[in-house]
Amino acid sequence: MNDTIDPTNALELVTGGPIYDRNWRGNTTGKYIIGFAYDKTSGTATTMKAEADNCKNKDPDGGRKLDGNRVQPSADDKEWSY
Repeated sequence: MNDTIDPTNALELVTGGPIYDRNWRGNTTGKYIIGFAYDKTSGTATTMKAEADNCKNKDPDGGRKLDGNRVQPSADDKEWSY
């Protein structure tokens, strides 16, 4: 992942309890996931969205954007709830 992009721009809270500590995570070979912490004490469902424009790999040509639906190579946001 392109960890020069601010993770608060890459991961958005759509509905639900508060989230915090968004950050890129990985190992010595690079960053490959975005992490966050959340407060689930409200008991309501929380929906998150990964923004395709801001979730992309490092590449000199601008990077390949997230393909959230995995149907064809395209820039699709990905939403999920928990």
